Amino acid sequence: GHTNTNGFRIFNGTNLSSTVFPANNEWHMMGFLAGTTSANSKLYYNGSVNATGNAGTQTPKTGGYTLAEWVAGASGPEYTPMRMGEWIGLNREPTTAERQKIEGYLAWKWGLQAQLPYDHPYAKSFPGFGSQTVPTDADTLTYLAAVKAADGTGVEVGVANAVDAFVTGCKSDGIWDSIKASCILAGARTLAGALVPLRGTAPTNNNFTASDYNRETGLVGDGSTTYLD
Repeated sequence: GHTNTNGFRIFNGTNLSSTVFPANNEWHMMGFLAGTTSANSKLYYNGSVNATGNAGTQTPKTGGYTLAEWVAGASGPEYTPMRMGEWIGLNREPTTAERQKIEGYLAWKWGLQAQLPYDHPYAKSFPGFGSQTVPTDADTLTYLAAVKAADGTGVEVGVANAVDAFVTGCKSDGIWDSIKASCILAGARTLAGALVPLRGTAPTNNNFTASDYNRETGLVGDGSTTYLD
């Protein structure tokens, strides 16, 4: 990542930067689409669009591309300390179906299938690579769809299965119908997604902002002015 942020970007005169910053020593799938205009470049992260916008005007390139190098800094080029498992390059924009098939292949080949969005067409299986469990409970799927609408992207299979295990566990224990209001304040990609109710109505957010939320550690208040009704 650039200046130790662990983000990723595409650059051709203008930076289009990611909004996620993977931790060190993690494996992820990243995709880059160099748009033909100044506004339609895209970054993909684990099978989902992460950023869309301006990366500079792209033109057909006859030479090679440089990977893992940033624009020259004050003392010369800056490089990314990274490990790359596999790189697939196309000389045209793939269709959605083609892109998703590439994502499915790479995810299953490299053991990253649990990071695919739960509703990705290859989340459950990919030919020749086996299969994995994905949620089927109706209440789980209703909740996940609402979180996706709030976040803009579906949560990963691993997160979805954790929610499904909670829901089906509550039903198995006979307590699901007794839960009148519940929010899972973790897992969702954004604060808006985290405030989607699993049961009941959404709480009223008093003064929490996006910076107060971390999808791994949850929502952190200041002990004074931030609270949920």
